[in-house]
Amino acid sequence: MRYIRKGEEPESLTQYKKESNAYYDGYADKDDIRRNLMEDQGYLCGYCMRRLNDISDVKIEHIVPQSTLKDDEKKALDYRIMVGVCYGNEKKGRRKECLTCDAHRGSKDLYVDPFDENNINIPFPQVVLNYVMKTISIRLNMIPKGILHHRMKR
Repeated sequence: MRYIRKGEEPESLTQYKKESNAYYDGYADKDDIRRNLMEDQGYLCGYCMRRLNDISDVKIEHIVPQSTLKDDEKKALDYRIMVGVCYGNEKKGRRKECLTCDAHRGSKDLYVDPFDENNINIPFPQVVLNYVMKTISIRLNMIPKGILHHRMKR
């Protein structure tokens, strides 16, 4: 993940938020958001930095899980908490453990704030290291024990 300097929200989003019954799923011009997010992020996924070539490559991610915003549906329209991300192998029909980015994260809390330059510039934060170690442990546990033992004997 890298630092993201947010630009202005799309004019269509600003206008839509003025409506009394505005909510995220009712906003029809999400391509405007995708376009702005791509520009803000230099056409890179906000998580893995994979190249985003077209708005069809962009999934709108909320750094605060939408499931926690149910009390006030307008909060999900806050452009400041949106990040453009790739589909993280979701379109390829991969197993859950092979997904990346938002497809892997789901509704879990995000431990790194991509809008805080000081947070992002910390060299390999401990949180990331802990996450990597946990992921490696889970994947090693998925390998049948006989196969792992056999390969280690060589």
